[in-house]
Amino acid sequence: MLDGFAVQHTEAAFEVIVVDDGSDPPAGAVVAGRDNRFQVLTQPNRGRSAAINAGLRAARGEIMIVCDADIIPSSSFVADHLAFHRRHTAEEDTHLGDVAWGVEPPAFASLLGPRANPRMVGFSGPVPWTLGYTDNWSLKRRLVDSGIVRFDEAFQACYWEDLEIAHRLAARGIRNSATSQARGHHLQCRSVEERLEVFARSVPNLVHLARCIGDEETVVSWLAQQHTSPRFTHAGERILRRVIFSVEAVADRFSAMDSRLLGTLCISLSDAVFRCGLQRGFARRQKSVSSDADTTTVIEAAVLPHADVIRVASEALFAAGEARNAGELFDFARRVMVEIDSDPGFTSRFLERATAGRLPV
Repeated sequence: MLDGFAVQHTEAAFEVIVVDDGSDPPAGAVVAGRDNRFQVLTQPNRGRSAAINAGLRAARGEIMIVCDADIIPSSSFVADHLAFHRRHTAEEDTHLGDVAWGVEPPAFASLLGPRANPRMVGFSGPVPWTLGYTDNWSLKRRLVDSGIVRFDEAFQACYWEDLEIAHRLAARGIRNSATSQARGHHLQCRSVEERLEVFARSVPNLVHLARCIGDEETVVSWLAQQHTSPRFTHAGERILRRVIFSVEAVADRFSAMDSRLLGTLCISLSDAVFRCGLQRGFARRQKSVSSDADTTTVIEAAVLPHADVIRVASEALFAAGEARNAGELFDFARRVMVEIDSDPGFTSRFLERATAGRLPV
């Protein structure tokens, strides 16, 4: 990140504030002597929200850019953010810069995109709060000085703090717009297991988000993943891994696929990883599994949605000329369903949803 800021193509004066949130070894040794525009703030480990707040309080510029440590800014990064704010002078306008891969991603990560949310790949325009992020985000100083922009420090770990502030700002009429400018190159490329663990560990933050926002429809749908049990969580992860295995085996053929089908596949995979990760996290929070864990509610929330990724992946495999691969994926899903539930009606419902009446079971 620091190397990128050291070679910015801009005549504007800028400073880079590195917040060392209790890192070991300390960040000061990395920053020392590199550039007189760089300064380090050191604090005990209090989490990302507290670190961003500390950096914003210390910043002196009229335009403030939040940039995570795993983002390498392009050479026009600062200039592009400043140009946005020259075009959009209202205090209410904030800017999301573009995020692209800064490493060579494996097939799975390539499909999900550099933020693991394919909905944001190539996205431009007003951003709904549910897609907001703050690892490449700029705003005007007045929003900080007025107290409107302050991250909730009850979010101790990463994730969900950006959506909380995005929701809060949207409710106050703050406009957040994404462009293809101010590109940052993302260096963090997690494996499937790492991605599942990230979402699993984020569950306490999701619960806090729900307390902050209340009975909001989207949050309620996220919280529905708490209706699970360890065996259903395990089954869902088995299905997800088999889908990813099947898709990665022919990923080189997807570039010629219809863009709408490819986009649907990417979103379906992303949603499945998100769902499985949250289910893993909620299952861990359950001190004991109740006797009614296998109720219709649990089946509807924890298991049946996995049929959707089977259906979309199978359509993609058929389009890639991989009918046999698709058939093996169905057979695997059928076996998993039979293993976890003795009711043949449930398995039939799952497979019917997985085919949507278009493919033979």
